Amino acid sequence: MVPKFAHIRYFNMPPKTGGEMVSNVIYELLKEKFNSKEFFFPYSEKGISSRIITQTVSSFKSNLLALSLVKNGYQVYSGSGTGTFDYAQSPAGNHKFNKEFIGHKYLDIVDFVSRFGQNNIILAIYNSKFAYEYYKIKGAKYHEIIYPPIFRSYENNLNEKENIVLALSRISNVKRLELVGEISKEVKAKFIVAGYLSDINIEYYKKLKREYPNLIFFINIDEDTKFELLKKAKIFINTSLLDSFLITKIEAMSAGTIPIVLNSGGAPEGISKELVFNTIDEAINLINHWLDNYSLDYAKSLIKMSRLYNVNTFKENFYNVIKKYLI
Repeated sequence: MVPKFAHIRYFNMPPKTGGEMVSNVIYELLKEKFNSKEFFFPYSEKGISSRIITQTVSSFKSNLLALSLVKNGYQVYSGSGTGTFDYAQSPAGNHKFNKEFIGHKYLDIVDFVSRFGQNNIILAIYNSKFAYEYYKIKGAKYHEIIYPPIFRSYENNLNEKENIVLALSRISNVKRLELVGEISKEVKAKFIVAGYLSDINIEYYKKLKREYPNLIFFINIDEDTKFELLKKAKIFINTSLLDSFLITKIEAMSAGTIPIVLNSGGAPEGISKELVFNTIDEAINLINHWLDNYSLDYAKSLIKMSRLYNVNTFKENFYNVIKKYLI
């Protein structure tokens, strides 16, 4: 007998971040293959105080619901220990003691209290080897690694490349975009930062614009704008700590854009070691090297590698893992 499935969604549609997009693919898979019931507990994105209040309420409501569903025989994907399976794709860690850091820690406590310390996870799936090692879910019986997909190919005419260094990133201090600003002072190229900006990070955004006027910002971009930016950029840069996998590096590769990433978290997974840096000086040297030695053959090899990370393969792998352990 096939068990009943349910899942809990927290974000409004359409999804805005890479993590939300991956979660949405999982929701679609669960509905398609297992007729999963969807429950929606949204939270506000208008300022950190409002978000904390609404997430507190949502955590209590959703965790109580998930506990009840599990008790009644459901396999539940809830994003919390109340569910029976989870896809761990934790974002870059915030190591600065500020409002955002305190808010996240507070919500971790709320989650623990609202599920009465219970952990129902049977199957833990991780989006990278780093996530498995760093965020390993205690008490889970089974552990698997499934790399996330990209949602479209950004393949294009490689002859249109310019000396552009592109940071595709949520505008947040956990992404350490000030390092992109420092690097931009030492490299003769156009530096562009493009990504999602929430009200929580407005002050950080203003500070970046004030201190690094040479950075060009594209805020809350759509897919067409992302395509145009990737089509022209020779280099993709990442400076954040403890990214779980960094799917944007694969998007960059699909466009023939060379990813230069910090040796932290899961960012180095899936790319050559020669594209990984440890210090700002190393990043500057790598960027200058690849700007001067950009190769169509090398770009085409990156595009070929990126094709492994597609939605259909992700869904097939996810389905097979669920079928193996939960059915």
